[in-house]
Amino acid sequence: KAVLMFHPQKPSREWEASLRPFLQSDPILKGISILSKRRTASLGNPRLSFTIPPSLRLRVSPESFFQVNPKQIDKLIEKVLEFSEGTKNEKTLDLYSGVGNLTLPLASVSREVLGIEENMAAVADARFNAQFNRIETVRFICGKVEDVLKNWKRMNPDLVILDPPRTGAKAVVGLVADFRPKKVVYVSCEPTLMARDLRLFSEKGYFLRKLALIDMFPQTYHVEVIAELTGEKS
Repeated sequence: KAVLMFHPQKPSREWEASLRPFLQSDPILKGISILSKRRTASLGNPRLSFTIPPSLRLRVSPESFFQVNPKQIDKLIEKVLEFSEGTKNEKTLDLYSGVGNLTLPLASVSREVLGIEENMAAVADARFNAQFNRIETVRFICGKVEDVLKNWKRMNPDLVILDPPRTGAKAVVGLVADFRPKKVVYVSCEPTLMARDLRLFSEKGYFLRKLALIDMFPQTYHVEVIAELTGEKS
């Protein structure tokens, strides 16, 4: 199934009505989402659903983010879980957690998982996904990652997962390092900025142990990179 998304400058009810025949005539089309500064509207059901390891079902709304290559997402999740093993993860912190595509699988290797995400729609999806999959050991906070970390002194995580946007995580490296987690797993779609952030982590006493590449965007030069960092817990 597919969803059409429109971002009109001047939406109108007449314009929206003109889209309805597309929804009625195309069996592949599940819904239409109209997003603008003035108003948000939808026709049909504009939410998509995906299955990820280990047999979890995710709801994704039009305003949320999800990777475009579902098969490679499975490999990415499996690699993140692999890199997360080896420590007793009582508490895991998932930064830029989105709809919970890493947070929920991490519940299988952690006693407690906290996801932090700025996008309100993504947090709503994540909370729905946790409830739908009956996972009670995860929580989500809606807020800018660096602001939440500055004001949340009692996290003390054993494991931190970082999956920032293309701009990287420069603003949060120092905050994460101050928690002194045993391990950091960093996921990036921009290797050059990831290299910058890994250097910042090294200055804070963390060491690069493993790297993995996921060909998330075939026939392009873009790759998804996963890094495992470890440091002595003070």
